[in-house]
Amino acid sequence: MTERVKLGVGPEIEVDDLPEPPSWTLKNVLKIIGPSAIVLGISIGSGEWIIGPANVLPYGPWILWIATISIIFQGILGLEMTRYTQLTGEPIFSAFLRCPPGKTFWAIFVILVTIIAEMWPAWAFGAATAVATAYLGRLPGPQDASLLVIIGVILTIIAILILSVGGIIERALEIAEWIRDC
Repeated sequence: MTERVKLGVGPEIEVDDLPEPPSWTLKNVLKIIGPSAIVLGISIGSGEWIIGPANVLPYGPWILWIATISIIFQGILGLEMTRYTQLTGEPIFSAFLRCPPGKTFWAIFVILVTIIAEMWPAWAFGAATAVATAYLGRLPGPQDASLLVIIGVILTIIAILILSVGGIIERALEIAEWIRDC
């Protein structure tokens, strides 16, 4: 049953009933564990649980509650954004534009935040700490600063290349999904 619903400040959207979820069989569960699930697993909590334990020595083990709360909030946010997209058929950014004070404010805000996030290579250098830890077999120290810079620059360049050929990456993930569904 399709109906039109007014959500916030934007135009009405068409809402329909969701299809029945697939049954819980081993094959269907394995279909869920695809490229998107792997990306989600990598993105949630990797920095928190690598950098978090390094903070245990100077601040004590109770500091890990921050990492735990962060991981829980990231999981909830990702789940709810996915649910919104499935329910409405529109990207979550469209939902943000529907919130008061209106689409002009949120469009400018999202553009600025995105520019700051893309220009700021902290994510790549945070990941460099994780890569260096795996490579060295220990947490990097001050003596490893040049290695962290090299790895951070390499990861930044890789991220820029991936973003530059986004259509190719999207197509590769689509093909991987097709293969998984067979």
